[in-house]
Formats: sequence, C-alpha cells, structure tokens
Amino acid sequence: MSPAMLVSRPVGLAEIDVIATIPNQVLRNLWITTAYHDLALSLRAVLGANVSWCAFATWASKTAGASIRGEILSQLRDELRASPAFQALAAPAASSHLLSGVGVHLWPLSRFEDRMLGLFDGPIRRLSAHIAEGNLNVFCELGPPFAALAALLGGAAPPTADQIDSFLSGVRAIDGDAEATTRLRAGFGHYCAVPSLADPAAVAEHTLLASGLIGLTEQIRLQPVIRAALDTPFEDPGAAGAGSNLEAELGSLLTGWAGAIPDGRSVLSDLDRHRGELLRELQAIWRRVLTRLFLTIRMPDQPLALSRDVPSPDGGARWPADLARLRLADLIAFLDAQDRTGGTGMGSGAQDWADLDQRMNYIVNLFRSWQQHARLLTPPFSDAQIAVMQSGRVPDGPL
Repeated sequence: MSPAMLVSRPVGLAEIDVIATIPNQVLRNLWITTAYHDLALSLRAVLGANVSWCAFATWASKTAGASIRGEILSQLRDELRASPAFQALAAPAASSHLLSGVGVHLWPLSRFEDRMLGLFDGPIRRLSAHIAEGNLNVFCELGPPFAALAALLGGAAPPTADQIDSFLSGVRAIDGDAEATTRLRAGFGHYCAVPSLADPAAVAEHTLLASGLIGLTEQIRLQPVIRAALDTPFEDPGAAGAGSNLEAELGSLLTGWAGAIPDGRSVLSDLDRHRGELLRELQAIWRRVLTRLFLTIRMPDQPLALSRDVPSPDGGARWPADLARLRLADLIAFLDAQDRTGGTGMGSGAQDWADLDQRMNYIVNLFRSWQQHARLLTPPFSDAQIAVMQSGRVPDGPL
C-alpha cells in the first residue's frame, strides 16, 4: 500500500481496523460506506443474482453520512424561509436597502437568516454525534465477520465444514450478548450454506434469511441510538437553564435585527409579545425536519420514503421470481414474526421509525423485494472522490 494511501482496497479485515479508528467522523463514515460496498462486491460471485446485507448497508450508511455532515441545514433553511414567523420578521427588510446609499449600516437579510439558522448548530452537532455513533457501532460489530466471510467463501474451493464451524465460532455480538451472538451465527451460517446449494431459489431464500437475521441484530443494536437521535431536543439538555438560554439567544438576535431595520423598535415590541410563539415554531421546524430525515433513505435509483410501502425496484413484480413462493421453513417462520403485511408488501411503510417492529416490517419487505436489484452494487462514490478520501480528506461538493 502506498504511504499516501489511507485505506487499501478492496477492504478486508485489516482495513476495517484502520477505518474504525479514523478520528474524523465524516471521513470515517465515507470509508464505512465504501467498505460495505467492497464487501458486497466480494460476495457477489457466491450469491449469484442476490446481494448481501452489505449492499443495503452501503446505502443506509451513505444516507447516515448526510446527517453526520450536517446536510440537514439546507432542509432547515427551506423550512425557516417558509415559516410565517420568519416571513413576518423578514418583511421590514424590504425597505432597508433604501438607506444603504446614505451610509446607514444594516443587517442584510441573509445575515439574519444565517444567525437564525445558527440556533440549530447545537442540535445538529448532537444529532450528528448520535448517528455517527450508531454508524460506527454497527460497523465494528458486522464489518469484521463480513470480511472474514468474504475471505472464507472467496477461496478456490468451497469451505469445509470445519472451516465453517471455525468461522462461526468467531462470530459474536460486540457486547457479548448471548441472544445477539446466536442470531448472528445463525445468519452467517445461512450465507455459509450457499456454496453447497444448486437451486437458485434456495440460494435466494438462504440469502434473505441471512440478511434478515443480521438486519434484526443491527436494528436492535441501533435502537437506543435511533431513539436518542429522534429525541434530540432543540434545547441543549446539558446546559443550565437550557430553555431560558435559548430564549436569551433568540432575544439577542431579535434585538440586533430590530436595531438595524427602519422602525425596528416597534417591530421588536411586537416580537417581544410573540417570542414564545417564535420559539415554538423553531422547535416545530426541528421536529418536522428530523422526522423527514429519518423516514428517507438514499438509494442508487431514487430516495425511498420509508413511510410508504416498499416499491418494486424496477416497477415490475413485487418479489423476484426466486422469492415469490417461499419454501424454506426457517425463513417462513422469520417473516411470520417480522413481516406485518402477510407476505403482500402492502402496509410496509413505517410511521414511527423509532418503533423496532415498524422498522423491521419495512426492512424485511425491502430486502425481499430488492435482493436481486443489481443497482445496489453501484459504487457510492466516484473514483475522484475516493482519491481524495485516500489522502485523508473529505471531498468537496455533493456526496
């Protein structure tokens, strides 16, 4: 590996250790996303037309990256501009430009907008930290066994029973939880069964069950992080008198703004009477954007609204032919427990992403419907972006 290269590719076990220790959470997420893509590609030859859990994890991690990078700010700006309170505040600025020619110092509207958005800086930092924590925890738990699985199944000959047993005995939950360990070993065991199967439908069913069991373990692991992220308050709960501090920040901002616009004193007097209403509106904006954030996943073809039924990836049949009629008893039992749609896919949308049952209902239907969608193996980043990441920097522009 070149000394200038941060991570060797394709990502394997050694590279996973390197990625997990990258201190910059934005850069680390980009490499976690890339690692999942590499691992998905490594398993492609074994799984045939099917993709592994790693292919879905690539796009879930890419989606998480937008929040880790604070891209929620653009949504907040749109919501702020549309809010009645902000529009009422901005109205006096319409005439302020008339005084600029006589040397009167004024706040431009853009500065006021930026200062108002600055009230969201703390919540965005706390949200990013929660999501980055979940992204790293799942990677540390599942990245190593997937890298070991890729090495096991990528050999010249199918693995022996002893090799499979040795691999599975090394699979364990990151916190030592016995139930999670059992579930993970069962999931990886179904991936290990694939090389001995000749029937494409059997390969598809074992792959789906493997991904489902591993996905359930991932979602249980993420439950406290998702709950904390969704509950990230607008106020900083760690600050003394958090609510009053925020009100003071807002008051200072409004005073400065009112002092820079014509007849600002009368505007400020009116704002003082409605400051609580403005604060509630800012809190409502935060909740709306947060809800939208957690109910969207960026897929290679399109963003998916998780509150709606899982769409067919190509507009055709809901399930691939290999998964239309299920025969594997363990898979049928697993879906009976996780799929609330009764195998129809109708009603798979989640209204509350913090609810584990609703998440799993959506996820198992997504896995079943999209498991043979080759576009999931699309590289999440361009070669030019990867080159910048290899130098230890975050690429400029959209990611």
